[in-house]
Amino acid sequence: MLGAHRYGLGKDWQKQPVRIYFDQETQEFLCSTLGLQKTERCQASGLTKQDLMGELNMAAFANHQYAFPWSIMSIRQNQIADLIGTIL
Repeated sequence: MLGAHRYGLGKDWQKQPVRIYFDQETQEFLCSTLGLQKTERCQASGLTKQDLMGELNMAAFANHQYAFPWSIMSIRQNQIADLIGTIL
């Protein structure tokens, strides 16, 4: 399952490790067995950014450069992260 959508590959794929990639050009998931004997494409449907990326906590990335534009909440979280460990 990804988000609220269930993707199935069938019984032939059962109990096998599977690599899943996202093909940006076709907007599909490319699923393959680890030995690349089988490959299957699944149409991505009904997914949101949050389904794909999860809930990002910007404070966890305090040591990394951010992309602009920042939201008000991102700026606030950065300021809070800067205060962690500071004695006021």
